[in-house]
Amino acid sequence: MTLEPNRHGGWAMASKARPRPETTPPAKLTPHALYGLRDVEAALGRGRRPFQGDPEVSEGSGLDIRHAALEALLEAGEAGRWRTLAHPTAAAVTDVQRLAARAPHMSPVIDLVVRRLRAAQTIGVPTGLPPLLLLGPPGIGKTWLLARLAAALAVPFRAFAMNLATLGDSLTGSHPLWRAGAPGLVAKALLTEAVANPLILVDEIDKPPPHHVGGDLYRPFYGLLEPEGSRSFVDDHLGIPIDASRVMWIAAANDIEGIPAPIVDRLTVVEVGAMAHDDRVAVVRSVYADLNKVYLDFFDPQPGRDLLERLAALPPRRAKLVLDDAMSRAAAEGRRSVEASDALAHAPAPSPTPKTRRMH
Repeated sequence: MTLEPNRHGGWAMASKARPRPETTPPAKLTPHALYGLRDVEAALGRGRRPFQGDPEVSEGSGLDIRHAALEALLEAGEAGRWRTLAHPTAAAVTDVQRLAARAPHMSPVIDLVVRRLRAAQTIGVPTGLPPLLLLGPPGIGKTWLLARLAAALAVPFRAFAMNLATLGDSLTGSHPLWRAGAPGLVAKALLTEAVANPLILVDEIDKPPPHHVGGDLYRPFYGLLEPEGSRSFVDDHLGIPIDASRVMWIAAANDIEGIPAPIVDRLTVVEVGAMAHDDRVAVVRSVYADLNKVYLDFFDPQPGRDLLERLAALPPRRAKLVLDDAMSRAAAEGRRSVEASDALAHAPAPSPTPKTRRMH
């Protein structure tokens, strides 16, 4: 039994099972208790629900949301505190291996994941990964890879953009006394899903915003990336210990220098280099296939060589935008073949001429 957001901003027990992604189901599931009912009862006893007419707290406030969430957990009873842990399957391993053909520059991380999956299969334990740090240049498809990795493993996927965080509570929840108080990403990922080993991406972990409130953005990771600390993770909004030890954490960064050393020490660093020409061609083929599905396979199954070369010269993000526009141009004219000329209007801006350094 899981919780789902309601229209008042709080949570309620799901009335029916959430739809499962169309992926190969795990070979077996292992039960995993997320929280203790006594902790929920204690949290409810400590909290004061706003009384009717309280001028300081309106309906849907942080205290109301917290009270409703805890009441829902208590109402769910013993069965409601249990989730399952997904196990790897042979089909999942094959699907992950196939990602290397679509993103050959990501082979170092794909090889590590495949090795871990095979080890878990051999031993008979749930799907798990050590906390990882993908270190490489921007725009090489890290988020794309991890979203597809989660789909192949049939586990939930969440992403936290460190560079866009404005509050220190995005992961751990905000205090219920705040009018807009709410549980954090970790609690939502665990309490609203049926699987307790989701994959969470921390993007741009080396780029916390220079001005933010709520404390050190790195603070939650000191516990969440450690087995002992993550077993009793406390969301600042709910105020109960949650077992988040099975979460699979993968961080992404361009520069390791911006990350505190104690955080780096908790991560397995995997370097992903810049893409060679052949890697870019493979990525463009993959982007073409994905966009063609969006267009209901209207276009030729494979892009022409001239178009491939044209797009391979662009950064991956830019190439996707250019190709999408090129496909719309071709479709508007009733053509099933996308030509290189369809992308000519989107040539990359020339790099600025480097200034000559003045010698002293």
